[in-house]
Amino acid sequence: MIGLAPGQTRLLFQAYDDTSAFDVIEPLSLLSENARPSDWTAMAAAVTAAIRPHHTGVVITHGTDTLSYGATALAFALCHLTVPVVVVASNRPLDHPDANGHSNFRDALEVIGAVPGGGVFVTFRNPDGRRLVHAGARLQPSTPIRHFVHSDGEVDIADLDQLPRRSPAPPPWPVGPVRFGARVLFLRPYPGLDYRAVDPTGFDAVVHETYHSGTACTVDPSGPTDITEFARRCRAAGVPIFLGPVPSDVAAYESVTGFAAAGLIPFRRMRAETAYVKVSLGTGMGLTGDALTEFVHREIAGEFTG
Repeated sequence: MIGLAPGQTRLLFQAYDDTSAFDVIEPLSLLSENARPSDWTAMAAAVTAAIRPHHTGVVITHGTDTLSYGATALAFALCHLTVPVVVVASNRPLDHPDANGHSNFRDALEVIGAVPGGGVFVTFRNPDGRRLVHAGARLQPSTPIRHFVHSDGEVDIADLDQLPRRSPAPPPWPVGPVRFGARVLFLRPYPGLDYRAVDPTGFDAVVHETYHSGTACTVDPSGPTDITEFARRCRAAGVPIFLGPVPSDVAAYESVTGFAAAGLIPFRRMRAETAYVKVSLGTGMGLTGDALTEFVHREIAGEFTG
């Protein structure tokens, strides 16, 4: 449980006279903003160890602050399960009269009853009243101030047959427990980003988000704000740098002509947060070099869009 105080799970069952159909475990209890990749590893291990043949689905509680990261991690780590997993959050504490956690929990049970096979999903009732269901690996961060949750391919609870599904392919990593690596650096671009303050030494990989058009600053190949200079330092340190999302027509922009020469590895059809979690999983499972690149470019949990 991430973002839920110890013992608060019982609040989700207030509307149920008979709770014998639920098996409850609380392997973790921490604030969502304090979650680390090792906690994703622990969550996945707890679910894998607890699942039994009589279970028809899994509900995992999670805070909203890092919901997009946690849901994505679970989508990758639990893609081997043959029952649906639904991650549930709440916009307010569960005992608050305006909390949507109870609605989200009821919707999660509806998803479990209606969606055949595996996959990780998120249910969330937005402030406009829409009850949405999301593929876990496509979730976007909750919007600040207004507290909406959206995703690429979201559907209303009544349209579950249109929900994006995971690839049926088996997990493309070595046999053994899933593990997320902690040495992946995640960077976002902004005007004036000074790469001199960033030392890639000691990291297993870098994931660098692009601007909307798939671009990043290339104003001066030897300057402190130029991504190609930073990429060359990463390459010298033996640290791969994944850049994206990069659209297929990105070559139309002059600023990206030096990306390939600088050794940047593009990714295209997934959000940068998704790529960060995916690279964390790949490095945690011991993948390097071409094997890591192939892993990033292969769809695992329905994370590709477009």
